[in-house]
Amino acid sequence: MQNLFLHILISIPILPVLLMVFFDMTKGIQSISILPCSILFKSILVITFICFGGINVNMQVASIISDTNIEYKNFLLGRICQIALATGITYFLSIIVS
Repeated sequence: MQNLFLHILISIPILPVLLMVFFDMTKGIQSISILPCSILFKSILVITFICFGGINVNMQVASIISDTNIEYKNFLLGRICQIALATGITYFLSIIVS
C-alpha cells in the first residue's frame, strides 16, 4: 500500500508540489515553476497558494482569534472568496492580454 502511494505521488508531478506548498510556501511556489504546464495554470496555482497562506499562517490566525468572538470558519470562508476572486481576475486578465 505504501509503495502504491509513493508511485502515485511520483507519477503525478503536481501532488508533491501541493504538499510542499501546504507546509512551506516559499519552496512550494518555487517548485511550481518547474511543473510541465502552462504559464496560466502556474500563475493560478501561485495566486491560490498565496491567498490561502499555508497551514502555518492559518493555524496562527486560528490561535489568535480563539480569544475573540470571530469564528475561524468565517475567516476561512473569506480566504476561499479571496481565492475565487483572485483566480478569476488572473484568468480574466490573461484573456485580455493574450
